[in-house]
Amino acid sequence: MLAYSKKCQISGVVKCMSNSEVETLIKIGELAEKRPKQPDLVLFIGRSGGELIDNAKHCYLESVRGKYKFKTIFYTNSPAAATELTANGVPFNSELDMDLITQAALVVCDDFHWRSGVLEFMTKGAKLFQLWHGIPLKSIGLIQAATEHKNMPPDRKRWLEFGYSGYDAVLSTSPYVSEEIFSRAFGAKEFVDFGYPRNDVLLRPSLKLDKLDMINVPKNLLTRLQAHRKAGGKVVVYMPTFRDYKGDGTLAAGHYLDLRSLSEFGKRTNTLFMLKFHPYVKDIPVNLPENCIFCPPAADVYPLLRFTDMLLTDYSSIYFDYLLLNRPIHFHIPDKEEYEEKDRKFMLNFDDWTPGRKSRAQEECFAALEEILANGGDDGFAGERLRMRDILFKYQDDQAAVRCCEFVERLLGI
Repeated sequence: MLAYSKKCQISGVVKCMSNSEVETLIKIGELAEKRPKQPDLVLFIGRSGGELIDNAKHCYLESVRGKYKFKTIFYTNSPAAATELTANGVPFNSELDMDLITQAALVVCDDFHWRSGVLEFMTKGAKLFQLWHGIPLKSIGLIQAATEHKNMPPDRKRWLEFGYSGYDAVLSTSPYVSEEIFSRAFGAKEFVDFGYPRNDVLLRPSLKLDKLDMINVPKNLLTRLQAHRKAGGKVVVYMPTFRDYKGDGTLAAGHYLDLRSLSEFGKRTNTLFMLKFHPYVKDIPVNLPENCIFCPPAADVYPLLRFTDMLLTDYSSIYFDYLLLNRPIHFHIPDKEEYEEKDRKFMLNFDDWTPGRKSRAQEECFAALEEILANGGDDGFAGERLRMRDILFKYQDDQAAVRCCEFVERLLGI
């Protein structure tokens, strides 16, 4: 056991398991590593254990659409995801079928939480293609682990070092992102600048999205957004990030605007707010005030973004993707210094890399939003958004998932 335990401890598995459970995982890992792989079998793992969101969803669905040379398994432990996939006739696996999973030659994922459990051991010997889930503004991975931080426990540092390492390839969006950010944050053999599959739905030539695009997208929200805009109103999507230093799962850990005041502003300006909070925020009000609609944390918000007129955020990496639409972005940052001190350092200079107006107080935020909306969306930052978009996105088309699937074939050598 000791010969194998170092990597287990780094992954955060050992500390929450008995010795016998750890020994079982070790045996599974040894068996998987020796198991002959099916050279054309790919295991896709959805975000956070199988949610149908982000790059894993859109890359997997492209593999279903297209005529590629590999076979796929999509693993999910989410009952909601299983229901959606079944309803749309898309194959998936919700059982930890050891005989099947240990034969996968390649794992495609967009986070690393699955590596803290049995899947990490069942996939020993497989190649790893990390799609990740966003260009980071705040520090991540090996950079975060190497940054002195008073709130960083030692086991968190080891977990970051493990989770961000060991990849055959990491997906990026441009040479700049690969060289200046991801090559410092990840341990990988190569970085590929294909763009994010989830952004394909932002860039489709037609506004019409197909049934696979719309899997795990709340259809009632799409109807509401379209109706409001058709009637002459504006839609603002509010997507703040989560504060680790307020990690209690409360709404206060996820944003700093009063929802009733947001509603009053919306009624006065004919603005509909779509609220999409971080999945860590748990106590969302059951009944939101008028002019505020809620997109569930585990839903895929990307097909809805092109039906919005502005993004309201703070430090969330969503704003990088929103650059592809070249629509106004407002940054409400009342806790910037506290966030940097207690939560994350920024990888990029905040002021240089946030092309939009900033506010610290709620009244200041509403005043800026009203002015931008009254000016037809002109916030004075359109040119800066385009300049930044061209640095961060090598491709600005709807073919990222296709490029990723073609690369999967190259990784497999088929």
